[in-house]
Amino acid sequence: MPSPNFDVRCPKDGAEMTKIDAHGITLDRCTSCGAMWFDSNELERLRKDVRAAKDLDVGRTGPSAKPDPKFLRERALRSAKEQRCPRCDEAMHEHEYPDQSHVMIMTCKRCGGHLLDAGEFIDVTKYSLTERFRSFFS
Repeated sequence: MPSPNFDVRCPKDGAEMTKIDAHGITLDRCTSCGAMWFDSNELERLRKDVRAAKDLDVGRTGPSAKPDPKFLRERALRSAKEQRCPRCDEAMHEHEYPDQSHVMIMTCKRCGGHLLDAGEFIDVTKYSLTERFRSFFS
C-alpha cells in the first residue's frame, strides 16, 4: 500500500514518488506517470516474481497532471534526453535490459539504480518469442 512519505521526485516528470512495498522491498513509484525506481539489486531480486510485477506495475497511477514548473525549468537547462538519478542526481543512461532487447531502461552508473516506465516491470518478467528462441540456442 502506498505511503504518503514522499522524498523522491520522478526523473521523467518531476512528480512525487510514493513508497510501495514490493514483497519486502520498498520501491518508489511516480504518482503521475507510474514510473518505478529500483535501487541497486532490487530489480534483479524481484524480476523472477511475476506476481510481484502484476501487483506493483499498475501503469499510469495518476491523472495526466502537468509537470512541476520548477522541474520544467531545470530540465530546460539540460538536454531533453538527459534524466537525473532521483537518489544521487547523476545523469542516467538508457540501454536494453539484458537478454530482453524489447525493454529499454534507465540506469544510474553511480548508485546502480534503475528507472522503469509504467508497464516495463511486467515486460522484464516476460520474454518475447525471439528472445526465447535466442536463449535456447545460446
